[in-house]
Amino acid sequence: MLFRSFGGTWRGALYYLKVAVALGVAAIPEGLPAVITLCLSLGTRRMAARNVVVRKLPSVETLGCTTVICTDKTGTLTTNQMTVTSLVTAERASGRGAGAAGAQLREYEVEGVSYEPVGQVRGMVDDTLRGGGLREFAAGAALCNDAELKYDPTDQLFTRVGEPTEAALKVLVEKLGLPGAPLPQNASAAANHFSGLRSAPYAKLATLEFSRTRKSMSVLCRHKKSGRNVLFVKGAPEMLLERCTSVALGDGRVVPLSAAVPLNET
Repeated sequence: MLFRSFGGTWRGALYYLKVAVALGVAAIPEGLPAVITLCLSLGTRRMAARNVVVRKLPSVETLGCTTVICTDKTGTLTTNQMTVTSLVTAERASGRGAGAAGAQLREYEVEGVSYEPVGQVRGMVDDTLRGGGLREFAAGAALCNDAELKYDPTDQLFTRVGEPTEAALKVLVEKLGLPGAPLPQNASAAANHFSGLRSAPYAKLATLEFSRTRKSMSVLCRHKKSGRNVLFVKGAPEMLLERCTSVALGDGRVVPLSAAVPLNET
């Protein structure tokens, strides 16, 4: 009966809907935007006291509704750089800890935290660096790689062209050096000095790019002196180990691959 006084049910419902909207608009104070801005500013001030910098005020409201924050701990959020900090090699076992194939794993600490090719592989001697295993490893890290290091003389900084992971491997090759080889003459030459020396004996024939299915990258090379073809591969360990039947030790000796190879942490 109440809606009929407006000439129909729908007209009555529309009238009261307008009234509800009008009351809702009237209930919001004119100073609401200022109040919201003030609240967000106070929140920003409290966060600044905890060393958190907020560029935009609306992000404070979003952060207030956040329950889980996922961050990357590799340093890519701050410098977008990656660095090799540890190198594990298979070497001939001596004394206790010898595996079934007479081999053991040894871990070396790598100095440096940037793309600057300055630092040492602690504990690694020249005899190990001259071995066939390290020679092939360094050649693979330099050849199975599309990144390149650059030196900016203006900023006096080393930068990369390519993927951070591959650039980190190039830096490792520079830190390994090459026993008996001349040192680079300047910082610009130091960017790819030893990588060039390690790659010089080989000629690239083909490259199979990294894929999610294979989880590896392969480069087919030919040794210029012997004419022997060599396939250098880098990728996920769980994918590569399935394809391997033997392992090359640091001195170049090849032994059967076994799961019973201990890690020497000394």
